[in-house]
Amino acid sequence: MLKFIIEVEEGLKADLVRVFSIFFLPFALYYVYLDMQYTNTTPPLPYGEYILSYMGDFKLIAFTALTGSVGVLVGPILARMRLNFMFGKQIKTLTGKLSSAEADTSFHLMYIQRYKQMSKVITDTMEYVEQSDSITFEAQQELMMIIKGIAEELSKGLCSNLQKETLNLRQTLDQTQSHFTDYIQHHNIGLQITCPEDLTVVADPLFTRLVFLNILGLPICSTQTNGSISVFVFQKEGYAHIEIQDSRHVLTREGQQHLKFPREFLAKTHELKQLCFQNDWGYAFKEQKKGKFYTKVSVPLEDYHTVENNVVNFATAGVSSRH
Repeated sequence: MLKFIIEVEEGLKADLVRVFSIFFLPFALYYVYLDMQYTNTTPPLPYGEYILSYMGDFKLIAFTALTGSVGVLVGPILARMRLNFMFGKQIKTLTGKLSSAEADTSFHLMYIQRYKQMSKVITDTMEYVEQSDSITFEAQQELMMIIKGIAEELSKGLCSNLQKETLNLRQTLDQTQSHFTDYIQHHNIGLQITCPEDLTVVADPLFTRLVFLNILGLPICSTQTNGSISVFVFQKEGYAHIEIQDSRHVLTREGQQHLKFPREFLAKTHELKQLCFQNDWGYAFKEQKKGKFYTKVSVPLEDYHTVENNVVNFATAGVSSRH
């Protein structure tokens, strides 16, 4: 809606500039012409009387300019209305596909960057463990287990909640929704998101997008045409709670292959639950009654350091200190 308002404002500004130019430019040009001819008047007249003597011409110019201005202002508006009437559905579809493509591209770029960073951590840590004589065997085993966990996460298209920053929850939900704009429009899915505009959390942007892709994307892509999904976000006891209610179809593994969804980041329910718990997030999923599903994810409003994160940071710091 905000994007539409901005587009209308920009279009109206352009129309007003054209109207201003067409309405006032003839007056300015005619005034310059009269001013140049003033010295040639016989007999000489006071400048004010001289200009007023051509008031009839100014009225004619005003009428003509006003008529032209109305045409300039109304014409583009009617043209846009006609264009929207004839091609509105195609334009909406293309806009939805573009929005989805942009969201997918930005997310993949974020993941590629994280993959490169964590791959370097894995390589450097393994070299450190192999070459260091001061580290104990127990510490070596602990580091290797951490590296193994990171590698397994990356292989599944997952990641940990590491690079934390303050995120606006509503904006993050809107970014996630953008992945599925085309699907929502094509299948007329009613998606209602109720979230405070200024609610913020401290979390990893990539990890957050990944979890939201699963909890929001899977219901969207599994909901029948003309279905509805409600998302309600509220703050309580140091957490932002995201509750999702939907009436999706339960898909088989074969059926999931046909989802218009970045499947490489599609996590199984138990994997997603484990991932959230390991990173200080709450997760709940259940079928309230046949065909009615409920998902809840709880995100800390502030940064709580878990043992796992402290160990990962220790491993990274140990590798960095070697250099």
